[in-house]
Amino acid sequence: MALDTRDQARSLGVDGGATHVRLWSLARDASGWRAEQQLARFAWPSREAAEAREHHGARCVVELADALAQAASGEPVALALCMPGRKTDDRRGIAESNHGPVAADFLGSLEHELAERGVRIARRPTRLFGDGHAATAGEFRGADGALVGVRNGYYLGAGTGLAEGLVLGREVIALDWIDAWFPKAWTLRAGSGETFEAELSGLGIARRAGPGPFVERRRAAGDRAALEVLDRAARALGELVACRVATLASSPLGAIALDRVVLGQHFVELVDARFLDVATRELRPPQPAFVVSRLPAAAALGAHLLEESDRS
Repeated sequence: MALDTRDQARSLGVDGGATHVRLWSLARDASGWRAEQQLARFAWPSREAAEAREHHGARCVVELADALAQAASGEPVALALCMPGRKTDDRRGIAESNHGPVAADFLGSLEHELAERGVRIARRPTRLFGDGHAATAGEFRGADGALVGVRNGYYLGAGTGLAEGLVLGREVIALDWIDAWFPKAWTLRAGSGETFEAELSGLGIARRAGPGPFVERRRAAGDRAALEVLDRAARALGELVACRVATLASSPLGAIALDRVVLGQHFVELVDARFLDVATRELRPPQPAFVVSRLPAAAALGAHLLEESDRS
């Protein structure tokens, strides 16, 4: 049962990726929500091909509960979470996921596991937010966010998959609301014939680069093959943004000019001056500005901000 101790609670944000989890301690001051520190980063348990997805999801919930219990340190906690995958109708579970946990009652199971560990919940999370939606909210409303003050912006994060979100008319828009005319990148194919997710996700780039050190380290060492892999990704990025610009220019809401594209998650390590130069060659003027995120806790912050919006 939730306690009415929100002012004294420790605020914890869960940025759940498809393969890894980041747990952040958050605080609110006069300037708004900000990240204090990353408390934990760990990989989900591996999902065996023959393993039932619900069983895998249950294992993931247990590991997350263990991490949250350690982070709580005996204090009541206010929780907000974002997770990839298609959510259940009540938004408290994950119905489908290409890589991460699947659990129809993810939040209910997590609350049960936390109670078993004696963790007091000061603010019960209302729902699971999409990671792209939450990251966009964090960039738009969080301190040091790259979308602060932007009228129309697009967030794109590269992880195991792609995380996307929009700011339209200075409002954060969940892509689920507009997917009839703004389909998600994993459903769209680049000129190569691959989906944009296969072209741009961290997993797709790593597979293309082959075994060895991270592709950005190989680039720094002058590896020509790594440069070719990243040039291909940069061209795909430009192609995707050009597609988004064209879609917004002829949207059912009227002509929308995209002002800024924020690149987050693994793009922070991948993007350099050459990468952006190659990407922008795919665009016609006027081009949106490309900005690399400086807010690693964007999704965890955004989940708290979206929770506040739900409760207001």
